[in-house]
Amino acid sequence: MSSSKVFLYLNDVFIKIHWSLSDILEAWERDHLKPFELIRGIVENELGEILDIRLHDTYLNFEKMILVLDYMVDFKSLYARGTQGVKIIYAKNPREALIEYYRSKRKSD
Repeated sequence: MSSSKVFLYLNDVFIKIHWSLSDILEAWERDHLKPFELIRGIVENELGEILDIRLHDTYLNFEKMILVLDYMVDFKSLYARGTQGVKIIYAKNPREALIEYYRSKRKSD
């Protein structure tokens, strides 16, 4: 049995969320932005009003069972307005998964 979990990575913090990999994949099958809708409430609580969402990149490693969905979120609040990267990560160790994701991006450049 896998000990992997789903995490939200926002503001340099990993937040374990209750959604399963199946939930994420089912949402993905409907639309590539649907997985973000599962975490929208958490993101809005942290950033403020969400103006736009874009899928920036994806990473999948079947061997290690790692999934990273990287979204760019335009937001505004009373104190700030900008664009923030938000990631949904499925992995045993989200920190190692994030490092692997960034290494794979460097290799492709």
